[in-house]
Amino acid sequence: MNVLSTDTTNSDKTFGLENQSLAFLIARVGLGVNLLLHGVVRMPNLSGFVNGMETKFAESLLPMFMVTPMAYAIPVVEMIIGLMLLLGITTRYALTGAAVLMMVLTTGCCFVQDWGPINSQMFLLVLAAFLIANLRHNRCCLTKDF
Repeated sequence: MNVLSTDTTNSDKTFGLENQSLAFLIARVGLGVNLLLHGVVRMPNLSGFVNGMETKFAESLLPMFMVTPMAYAIPVVEMIIGLMLLLGITTRYALTGAAVLMMVLTTGCCFVQDWGPINSQMFLLVLAAFLIANLRHNRCCLTKDF
């Protein structure tokens, strides 16, 4: 086969997936693992995570009645969305949830002027949007929603 060829044949498949589907699977599973593990590692010390968030936001414009419930919810939401992406369950909704979560986290970082994580959050937001735009390549999933 010519190295410069753009012909896609059966020999160009990995796990029976064409390049676009394989790339989608890798990105979807990678995002799912990232979110799932962010939530999992926070759960054993959830009260410490919540206390840290309350301390971080104490001087911000956000009222504590909003910060505390969000701090409890974030790890749970991360785990749920991460698991949905990992398994390919209602992928469109999971990716939309991931994008919304990234917007919420970015908003929080802006309120406390913590600019460091914003680049990562924006990258994950763009990744989720890109995957939504390419749902037609979603394979190896428990539910088909494209």
